[in-house]
Amino acid sequence: MPRIRNWQDLILYRPAPSTTYTHIDAIFSDKAIDWELIRTHVPDLLRIALSIKEGRILPSTILRTISAGSSSLARANRELGRVRRTGLLLRIMAEAELRAIIQRETNKSEQFNLMYNQKSTPLGPSFRRCLRAGMPV
Repeated sequence: MPRIRNWQDLILYRPAPSTTYTHIDAIFSDKAIDWELIRTHVPDLLRIALSIKEGRILPSTILRTISAGSSSLARANRELGRVRRTGLLLRIMAEAELRAIIQRETNKSEQFNLMYNQKSTPLGPSFRRCLRAGMPV
């Protein structure tokens, strides 16, 4: 699971405008999910998912195509993304073990990046020292 940066700035959507929660109501926005829009486009969304899974089209291609316009399919895709993100954020907040896994895995990748950047690469300090000294790299 990816770490979501600045998650406290993200909007958590309510399942319905009238939905309220006893202890966590303050973290939700007043915005609600448009379930009818998603329901209307489920066949199209499933067709897209199957095309991606079967390798007929790249995810970046279809998302670029859908997101370029303001069609109802694009809006349905955005709504579904809001549902997934809200669910993931709630799960991360609720499960300490999941937060620990995400933190541990993120630390691994950051340590790898730090180690990689310490070597003589265009991003590493050794490379910059060589350039300042006029040495060939």
